[in-house]
Amino acid sequence: MSPSTPAIPPINESKMKLYEMFAQKQIAPPPNLSHPGVVASSSSSSSSNTVFNFPGFQPSNDLFTTKVEQMLIELDRLLKQSGNLPFSLLPPHHDIILVMRQIPLLINQSAQPTLLRSVVENVIYQLYQSNTGLAVEVYCRFLQTLLELSPSISKETLSWLLYSEDERKNDVWVITSLVKYGLIPLEEFDVKLSKQLNHNPTEQHIEFVTEILQNCLLTMNPITSVEEHVLVVNALMKLESPKAVELIQDLENRSNQLYKHLNPKNDSFSLRLLFAEWIRVCRINTTTNTLYKQFAQRILSQVSSSTDRLCFFFRLSTETCIELYPPARPQAIDAYTKLIGYMVRLQENNMARIKMISHVLSVIVLVIAHQHENQSIHFNQKPFLKLLSSLFIELNNATNRDKHAHAGFITVYSNVLYTLEPSQFPGFAFSWLQLFSHRLYLPLLFATDQEEASQKGQTICFKLISAHLSFLNQLLQQRSSRRFTQSEKAFYQGTLRFLVVMLHDYPEFLCRHYLSLIQLLPVDCIQLRNVVLSSFPKTMILPDPFTTSLGYMAANSTVPELYIKQDYSDIIALLDAYLTGSTKSVGRHIMKHLRNDQDQQLDNKKLQQLIFYVGSHTTLDIDKSLSENPAVQIIKYLLAHMEESKDRYLVINAIVDHLRYPNTHTYFFSMTLLHLFASQSEPIKELVTRVLLERLIVNRPHPWGLLTTFIQLIKEPMFTEYEFIKESMTHSPDIKRLFDNVLK
Repeated sequence: MSPSTPAIPPINESKMKLYEMFAQKQIAPPPNLSHPGVVASSSSSSSSNTVFNFPGFQPSNDLFTTKVEQMLIELDRLLKQSGNLPFSLLPPHHDIILVMRQIPLLINQSAQPTLLRSVVENVIYQLYQSNTGLAVEVYCRFLQTLLELSPSISKETLSWLLYSEDERKNDVWVITSLVKYGLIPLEEFDVKLSKQLNHNPTEQHIEFVTEILQNCLLTMNPITSVEEHVLVVNALMKLESPKAVELIQDLENRSNQLYKHLNPKNDSFSLRLLFAEWIRVCRINTTTNTLYKQFAQRILSQVSSSTDRLCFFFRLSTETCIELYPPARPQAIDAYTKLIGYMVRLQENNMARIKMISHVLSVIVLVIAHQHENQSIHFNQKPFLKLLSSLFIELNNATNRDKHAHAGFITVYSNVLYTLEPSQFPGFAFSWLQLFSHRLYLPLLFATDQEEASQKGQTICFKLISAHLSFLNQLLQQRSSRRFTQSEKAFYQGTLRFLVVMLHDYPEFLCRHYLSLIQLLPVDCIQLRNVVLSSFPKTMILPDPFTTSLGYMAANSTVPELYIKQDYSDIIALLDAYLTGSTKSVGRHIMKHLRNDQDQQLDNKKLQQLIFYVGSHTTLDIDKSLSENPAVQIIKYLLAHMEESKDRYLVINAIVDHLRYPNTHTYFFSMTLLHLFASQSEPIKELVTRVLLERLIVNRPHPWGLLTTFIQLIKEPMFTEYEFIKESMTHSPDIKRLFDNVLK
């Protein structure tokens, strides 16, 4: 109990008889009480000894009522025996916890309609009689459970706690505990206390309010925030009472101390109080647009004297929103984003608007970076996700009437996403993916009203997807031989869903950038590769792969439009010379180019670039055999001179990566793969079959070129006669079923 509250003496025998008389309705309660559970003390008792009277249970033959009454007595006895033991140390099956669980069950089974009300009155009475921390916490938790059983009784109880004029309920310790457990609605509580302070408050009432705020705001672990007591704080600032002045001074010192190096004016508390007032205004449904503008203009006039002060206000507000984020209090972020929207609209021109947007987002990035570094694995990304997503929607609405301002906003926001890429902020990866794939953001990047803007948006999208896939690649490389963790699996599934959305809505983008994207994917991410490679232009109708011949592909293939950003600087001259017949020896130079200088391991990225280059810079001569084609000869050379099977596997994979929709590249690599199967040794045949099967046994989609090539392959008369095919069909029913379905 609070030091300012006198200790309440135990109930003597004479008073207990009085309570029993009330319970038996032998006398009526005094008419001046505002709640049936409160009675005045006898005239012989001092005011400090007044207690709340529990009128007792109504006489009833209900077995449940009797049992509940006995259990409440038992609960009181157990609490007295337990002393001041912290509630958190009670084991799950402690008698106190068991009693708290059983009483609500009995109430639900009872036919007595007034039983719950009687229990609630009893618990409130016992709460005010408690003199240990354990008892107060137990009764608060128990009351919380009971009030969930009946909305009407909950409303009546909270109404009494808030609006009863009986001064005896103003126990600092009890009220603080009720606030801690959410049993008192803080907004209404703030209004009620502020009204009392604004109308000739007594010194006793001021002391009560200041002690409540001290317990809620100035402890090591504050229960509430200044934003939830803004009216009371403003009312106290107008008073000259020493208690009020001291409390306000303590609040100012605590707030200003946190930002003393960032705010030369040392008015952090005043700015936070200003922001708190804005939050309170936003909670009022009847607030008009004019009032919002006036309030935003008032805030802007106080914080825009310099760029540093403006950025400090943004930082203070951002950190306040993050502090207030818990789900019970999400309004702060919504209010902050609304404030930013009005402040942007109040700027004079587009340049000023973009500058302010840049300041806001830069501050948020710095706060994320600071907390991500300091909190490490305890970093909470959820409030920042809500803040950035809400801010994006608000700023999108604030700038969409002017195309120049809107384009500037998209650029700034995209730069923020690129700065927050998962490789730099892995603790923000899930939120980053959600922001990037936002239903309103991607369409803005692919806007088709202006070709230049659309091209710029696609460039931004490619940068962000590249950052995303690079992080996924790092994540999977760290995995080595262990299984996916739950978070890694969730991120992979999120990536898969995102790429499926891109495949459905923006297939042309994947068509143009597929080469760079698949180079960022690990070789074993087969389904992701299939999704990227399954893209084809929306204007194209794909033929049936089961009935399409290679002749159709040769006659109807066009050169695909690609975004190519590859580095061939140190070997391109040799490749061009070999492909045009100017030189006859290039193999050793290629092998040297493909090996890393440090460990002499095969560089898969260089291999993919090489395979694509030779395949896209050659032509098929129908009068010559494929074995005479220089590009095919290079591929054969690679397969022949690579000692390790995994390197040859990468070569075949690099070829299969170009089996897409009907085009010249698909035709060449399909013909090359069929030629390799027909002309190479059985280990190469097995490798080709393995790679194709790996791509086909995963879930759809499957690239059209992959299906067509595989169908052409297994239709060869001798295909099922190979020993490795027979073994595969024997040991794997899935593979046998696949072959049977295709061969039908």
